[in-house]
Order: sequence, then C-alpha cells, then structure tokens
Amino acid sequence: MPEDAFVLYATGPSKGVLLLKALAVMGIVLLLMSLRGILTWFSGVLVAALMGLYVIIDYLYWEQKGIRSIAVNAETVTLWKGRSRTMQQIARDRITAIGVYRKMSLVRVVFFLGGGPLKVMPGFTYFTGPRIMVTNEYFDSGAFKNLLTALEQYGYPIQYQ
Repeated sequence: MPEDAFVLYATGPSKGVLLLKALAVMGIVLLLMSLRGILTWFSGVLVAALMGLYVIIDYLYWEQKGIRSIAVNAETVTLWKGRSRTMQQIARDRITAIGVYRKMSLVRVVFFLGGGPLKVMPGFTYFTGPRIMVTNEYFDSGAFKNLLTALEQYGYPIQYQ
C-alpha cells in the first residue's frame, strides 16, 4: 500500500444489486409476454435465460478481472485486480483525464491514459484510447464518493459529465 493514500476496497456484488438485476429481467420479460404479439411463451423463457446468463457472466468476469481495491495518492493510482489481486500502478503523468459519468444509479470513473470520450448519440458515450473504468457497482456508495473527493484533493484532472 502506498503511504498516505486513500484506499477503497470492493465490497463485492451486493445481493440487492443481483436481485434487482434479476427482477428487472423478469419484469421486462413479463411485460413483453403480456403484449401478446411481441413475445411468445417460448421466446420469453429464452430471453429470460439469456439475460440471466448475462448477469452470471458479468459476475464471473468481475471475479476474474474486476477491480478489488484502489489506492490514490499524489503520485500514483494503484489498482488491485481479479482473484489473484494483480497490482497495476498508474503514474500521475500517464493520466490525461478522469471522466465521471452518471446514468441512473450507476457511476463510472474512467481513467484516460491517452484517449478520451467521444460522444456520438445522447445516452451513449464511446471512448477512444487506453483507459481503465471503475464503476460503483461493487463498491460501497459512500466510500465511492470519498474516492472522488480524494482524487480532487490530490489535484487529479476530473471532468464530470
């Protein structure tokens, strides 16, 4: 751990988030099934199974490669990723910008390492160049806000979108 650093630890996927994802899947499928011409019973089950599979794959991907902890100090941002806790240090001079993007309850912090955002359509943000994306999905929301405060206190270039 770097000295005098702010450290944020992932809490893992909350059961509430996984439950909300599952309920959203079921709600969408039931809505489409109630509109008779749009979705038959078989295709409704197929869509629900595919969306459930997506939720499972998303969780397994986070288990393998997701960010488990972040340490921020004046010189570096250090990330520990995946089950093996592989460390990645990013020197301050490599970070060209930090974008904060909010969509409903999801907050993404994107560390740009040369590229930047390229907005094409409202509601969609495309990015160019190398970057590291951290979402609040697997972190405590209060502590995640403290990450943004720590980045500002250390003088990192944050752009709120």
